Amino acid sequence: MKKIFAILFLLVFSFCLYAEIKVLSPVSGNWANKQMLFIDTSDGGDYFYSLNGEDPEIAGFAYDGPVLIDMTGNITVKISRGFEEKTEINFSVKPAYPEEDDQRSFVYTFFDTGILNYFAGSEISIPQSFRYSFEEQPESFNPGKRISYSEKCSLSRFLPCTVTDGKLFWHFIIRANPKSTGSFSRRDLPFRIKNWNLIEFEDDNLLFRVDKEFWTLPSESRVLDRSESHVIYWQSLDYSIGNPIEFYELPPLPELKKITNSDGSLSFVLDGDDSYTMTISSGDSPFYELYTELCADTFPGDFLESSINIAVYSDSVYQGILHEEIEIDKRLPSFPVFTSSALGFHARGSVSVNVKTTGESSLYLAVSDPLILENSDYSADSEIFKNINPENFSKVDRNTDFILQSNMDKPVYYKVRAYSESGTNRSDISEYAVIIDSYSFFFDDKADPFIADGSKDHPFTTFQQAYPLMKNLRSINIFVKGNLLMPEGKTEIGFNCDIKGIDNAVIQFPENSYLILRSSTLQISDCRLINDSAKSRSASSLLKIENSVFALNNCEVYFAGGRNAAFVDGQNSVIMLTDSAATVTAQVYASFLSAINSRITNKNCRVAVVADTAICFSLRDSKADIGNSSFRVTGSLGRIAEFFNSDGNLQNNTFSADLKRSSGAVKPLYYDEQSKVTDKNNRVQGF
Repeated sequence: MKKIFAILFLLVFSFCLYAEIKVLSPVSGNWANKQMLFIDTSDGGDYFYSLNGEDPEIAGFAYDGPVLIDMTGNITVKISRGFEEKTEINFSVKPAYPEEDDQRSFVYTFFDTGILNYFAGSEISIPQSFRYSFEEQPESFNPGKRISYSEKCSLSRFLPCTVTDGKLFWHFIIRANPKSTGSFSRRDLPFRIKNWNLIEFEDDNLLFRVDKEFWTLPSESRVLDRSESHVIYWQSLDYSIGNPIEFYELPPLPELKKITNSDGSLSFVLDGDDSYTMTISSGDSPFYELYTELCADTFPGDFLESSINIAVYSDSVYQGILHEEIEIDKRLPSFPVFTSSALGFHARGSVSVNVKTTGESSLYLAVSDPLILENSDYSADSEIFKNINPENFSKVDRNTDFILQSNMDKPVYYKVRAYSESGTNRSDISEYAVIIDSYSFFFDDKADPFIADGSKDHPFTTFQQAYPLMKNLRSINIFVKGNLLMPEGKTEIGFNCDIKGIDNAVIQFPENSYLILRSSTLQISDCRLINDSAKSRSASSLLKIENSVFALNNCEVYFAGGRNAAFVDGQNSVIMLTDSAATVTAQVYASFLSAINSRITNKNCRVAVVADTAICFSLRDSKADIGNSSFRVTGSLGRIAEFFNSDGNLQNNTFSADLKRSSGAVKPLYYDEQSKVTDKNNRVQGF
């Protein structure tokens, strides 16, 4: 489709008298800035306009140049040329600035006037968060960037442009001007050259001679063959001694060469006599700059197609017009669009990705090697990803699907880049990036359960949602925010698991809920573990640990266990408790930790056990290192620890009790003859 532009002083387009009225601005739409009225008047017609819906011929204004339409709301512009040609444009204006600072700064440059001034060779910096277009079709919009064209460009033009942030649209005019200047010199002769061949002699007081012909009076025009040079002489009709004879040499008609430059611009040069210069003609005005080279160009994203008239001069004397066609296609191919199965930047498993381009453009794709990460705690703009820009582009189908594979042990990062190409035009590069983390699970009870996938961007809301995925993995990380509800009954963990709390996270165990850890590792940090539904609880332990490693760090525990209770019941395991606090209650018997054939470390903890018989540690065939902690038992009978064929090292602790049936005979530590216990620097109260 041919796009016609109004050209200021230089470029002209020829229309018949009753051609369609060409309006560059305003255009139909909903705009966030006031609009300019700009009509292409290159046909020389008389135009009238109205802004109140009235007939412009009767109640309008004469149009003599661009004018700001200083109105908001729903607006109707009516334009007429003569009595037959009329057009109507309906649009809406609701002034608004965008939210982002760089967008606001850009919109500010044209907001009040509707015009952005541009000089060839300089740059217009359109924010990347904007999309821009020189056409009205949605597919013509491209991501914002720095746009410019050749500083040699000789054209002056008015170019309509639209930018959008995806919600609002701003429409304005770019007034583009040449940077370079030519010569303004002109030479007057006593004859006129009209369209190269026709010579009109205008001074009746002179005699003229062409080449070696006889001198003649200026009675008739002459037609000369401009394929060769000619010399025209003249002198005064009144003869006198020393009367000068002047002359002017007409060089042969030059050849106009059109050169396509590497940047896509067009250059026009005259191949012939060195005296030739030229300009782009738009009428009879003599005030044009003369150039030895003319250049035409446009911005990326635009298509310029036109006919131009090039006025040629020799030694600053007008010779004639050369007609030439301009076609500069810098329309960018459609921007490649990515869609993926991932709901955000973080994905749980392998990601299905589709990339496509529209039209007849070719599509090129590059995928980075997977970058293995230590964790998922990265955002899309993290510094570590900035230098990952795959360049190994290969041509693919215009609608292509591919899979980004996960790493089952650690998170991986991928970046995918694509561009479209049509002829010599190439779109900007479109990018898609994702972290695939199959072994990390995120939980937040305030998240949306309907789009939950366990990723950082879309956490699960309950443990039950994730458990079918977890139990098939060797090792996982769990991140908990808010309240994580555990399933009813038994939950068996046969995989290595690291649970980390965020912002006072709670792991809530409902009635009869408990964990069994078998041949695995479980570490819980920065969480509160709560079970307070003890009335009908049948399970005696909250954690059953078999042939495993369990670590509790910086946690709080509250376990109400019904009739009998043990927070941890371990066998053939390693148990490490640090910087934590726990309260365990039961009706008859309660212990904080019971273990057989295990190794226990307890440092910097506070433990309270409440039951008729209350025991903090009950150990058989085990070894324990317990220090810098405080323990309290409350009930009828109680001890801090019982050792059966076990070794214990207890130093720098506080042992306290509130026992109904204690008469000073109950000691805080009990150990049989097969046990070896070190009791050093421990403070005792209530025993």
